[in-house]
Parts: sequence; structure tokens; C-alpha cells
Amino acid sequence: PDLQWEVPVARVAAAIQTLCDAGWPPSFVLIYDEAWVLMHQVRNLARLVNGMHEFVGDCSVFHVGSGRTARGSAEGKEGAGWAPHRDRGGDHTASAFEEDGSPQYATVWIALTDATPTNSCLYCVPKGLDPGYLAGDGGQGPLQAIFGHSEGFQSIRALPMQAGGLVSFSHRLLHWGSAGSATARGWKDEPTRMALSFSMAAPALEKPYFSREYLPLPPVGLRAALVGGLALQYVQNEDPGPVRRKLYYLCFHASRSLFGAGFAHT
Repeated sequence: PDLQWEVPVARVAAAIQTLCDAGWPPSFVLIYDEAWVLMHQVRNLARLVNGMHEFVGDCSVFHVGSGRTARGSAEGKEGAGWAPHRDRGGDHTASAFEEDGSPQYATVWIALTDATPTNSCLYCVPKGLDPGYLAGDGGQGPLQAIFGHSEGFQSIRALPMQAGGLVSFSHRLLHWGSAGSATARGWKDEPTRMALSFSMAAPALEKPYFSREYLPLPPVGLRAALVGGLALQYVQNEDPGPVRRKLYYLCFHASRSLFGAGFAHT
């Protein structure tokens, strides 16, 4: 892709590698300006397309194959992205679309290195093949409805991407990050997979975690607190262990006053 990034994505990928080599989770790249510059570029584009969307603050940084997940917990032998999910899966969000069909919540996913079926890329089930996308899942998980018959697996679509590419999708898209294969990566001389994601939403659906006055380059304390707060918010999905949980709590608590009540009390 020929996207004109203000910051080379390779520089962000190199920073993530340095952090992981030093034992830090990849999400701590949010401490540095470069990640925020990338997000600011896309945020401006999204607001031009749909002015009601605001930067939420729900960010994730992935380094599949590093030995650590986005929040710092140990990953499996080969490493993988997150398991199948909707970014906002409650049935009350199934109707969160504008009259023209555009979603009131969207995730932006930026490839910082090449993302392939070998080193891990996104997979999804398209809207038209997902009965719960608009109708809701009836309080149940979507996997049984989609994959309860063998033909459902033929609905899966891979989303490989070159470094510097991006994809944006709605809160209702069922998606996941595949497992990588270190052996196959070695055969193909492919890098480990790194990516940065964040969300934009209509405030009526989900309010920003912190005031937009801090954008595009939030103070460092807020950045560290956001990393910690997100790790605690997702602790049921990824448990970083007691030592890192305490570190994340201290990071968040030090700047808790900078966040809205909705996020601070999650």
C-alpha cells in the first residue's frame, strides 16, 4: 500500500521489538509519540468521513510470536492474535448503525509488519454470512450459529496485509488473529507480526476515555495510565499475573483523574 504515513511504520515496529527484547509488553509503545502520530492521521481521516466519530482510547498493540500478548501475559508456543470475538458484542449494539449503514463504532487495525497466514493475520466472517451481525446473537456466542454446520467454515475470509496497510471494520464483525507458525516463518523468511489497533465511536454509543483536549499527543502520564487501565479492563481475557497487575494499577492510579468516570470505574 502507498499510504503516506508521517512516521515510518518500521520505526514503530523496531520500538516494539526493543520493548519485547527488554521484557516489556508491546502495548508500552504507546508511551512514545510515533504511535500517537499514526493514530492521529487516521483519526483525522475518520472524522472527515464521519464527523461524529471520536477517538475512544481503546488501543491494542500486538507482537505475535514475541512470547508476550498485548497486555503482557505469556502467549502460546507459536503465538496467536485474539480469539474470535466482536469488539462490541452485546445485542444492544446490533442496531448501532447510521441510516446509511455506517457503524457508530469502528476499529482501525494498522499492520506494522507484513501480516500473512504464516505469521498471523486477521480472519473474519463477512456480514452477509453472519446471522447475528445485525439481528444480535440472542445472548449466545456467535460461533454456534455460524459454525454449527460444516459449510460455515467456508465463510471464513483471511485479511493478509502488507506493512503500512490498514483495515477498518465495525464493532459487529466477528474476527480474530490466527496463530503464527515459527517453522513456516523460517522457511519463508517472514517477520513476526506486529500491529496497532484503536477505535473510533459516536459519543452517544461510547464516550471517549479521556478528553480530546489531550490529543493528538497526550501527556506521558496519561499514556502510561491508559496502558495500565486497558490491561486491567481486559484482565478477564488476558491475565498478566499479580506482579504486572500491580504495576498496571499503579500506572493507572497515578493519573486516574485525567479519565472520564466511565473508564475510571470500569
